[in-house]
Amino acid sequence: MVDIDLPEQLDEEFLELLPLQRKHIADLLSKGVITSYSMDRERSKIWITVNAETEREVGEIVAYLPLSEYFVLSVHILDNHETIGKPKPPRLSLN
Repeated sequence: MVDIDLPEQLDEEFLELLPLQRKHIADLLSKGVITSYSMDRERSKIWITVNAETEREVGEIVAYLPLSEYFVLSVHILDNHETIGKPKPPRLSLN
């Protein structure tokens, strides 16, 4: 789990990078590289769960994100992480 602190004062560049950040996150979620991403309403904290073998790999994944220059992060190796999955629509049968 990556615990990220963001600066108190966010500049215009930060706000302009948010849509690109969301695009990168969606891509990483679809590939299973990250399993969850949360930003608080005040835009002061981010939490990301990452599928990685090493802390170095986590660092490389996080460095890929457009907002990474704003991050002060700490990495926590999780022993267990449980979530409720999103419900999937039923599969259609053409029979």
